[in-house]
Amino acid sequence: MAQPPADGAPETLGPYRLLERLGSRARFTVWRGTDPAGRPVVLQVVTAGPPADAAAAERFAAAAEGVEGIRSANVLQVLGHGADGGRLYLATEPVAFGTLGELLRGRRPTVEEAIGTFQRVLAGLAAAHQKGIVHGEIHPDTVLASADLAQVKLTGFGLGRPETLPGQGATGTLSTGEVSLAYLAYLAPEQADGKPPSARSDLYSAGVMFNQMLTGKPPSGRFTLPTQANPQLPAEVDALVLKCLARNPAERYANVQHLLGDVAHLEELLRMRLLSELKGISSRLMGSGESARPEEGKKKSPLLWIGIAVAVLAVAAVVYLLLRH
Repeated sequence: MAQPPADGAPETLGPYRLLERLGSRARFTVWRGTDPAGRPVVLQVVTAGPPADAAAAERFAAAAEGVEGIRSANVLQVLGHGADGGRLYLATEPVAFGTLGELLRGRRPTVEEAIGTFQRVLAGLAAAHQKGIVHGEIHPDTVLASADLAQVKLTGFGLGRPETLPGQGATGTLSTGEVSLAYLAYLAPEQADGKPPSARSDLYSAGVMFNQMLTGKPPSGRFTLPTQANPQLPAEVDALVLKCLARNPAERYANVQHLLGDVAHLEELLRMRLLSELKGISSRLMGSGESARPEEGKKKSPLLWIGIAVAVLAVAAVVYLLLRH
């Protein structure tokens, strides 16, 4: 539940006005606020570690400025950043939806929704990687998503990683205690070993999320592959997921564009399979109309022809929508 600023908390942070506390996300406290012109913003205030010194503020500012340069509908836009009284903060665009993690805890996406969400996540990563920026913490709670999954925005982008924050010098690993156990399964193996993240690490984490959306099972222990959860899926989806999840980074996709190409191929494969099934249904309906033909010389039942016509029109409408997509 949203709360007003607590007693003693400033009503302003830099040039921004704090209106109400919305909750917490990762290493940030999230507030609703306004900018100097009165426009709505969301303020994310770093809560980890001691008050920021000059070096920490400089590291944080450098990371924030990098994210501000990412222009993508699939990345939460950073509008400003700063330090006020030792508190580091980001100002971001407001969104009216929660995290993908919250959505996945409530329902399982359809195959079409899973593919669309994965493509949007990858589009956000592509925009970041083109700027030389690695996310490093991809998991369902660093992805914002609308209820229908039509809008997806990446947030985080390493701004909460230990090396960016005040008083935090080590890369987050299980041994340092800087990585939540809940998110450890999304980390690439090399990250879990304490190595810095890379673009291929991001693709590993995104692949874990995609697999989770397709199977309905959070990652834990041995992964359940998509065709194990849904035998109707083609084997190509397993191959795609396994390439994302290769332990050796060199065996993963070389870049986001290569992965997006295979996702588009998978989407087309599924579409063609559905079209084939719909055509088969249409053929069977037409065949049943012929087999149900009355004796020679007698008129065919108008109701039978109406039923066949409706079925054919329905198939045609679905085919049109699929091809237009």
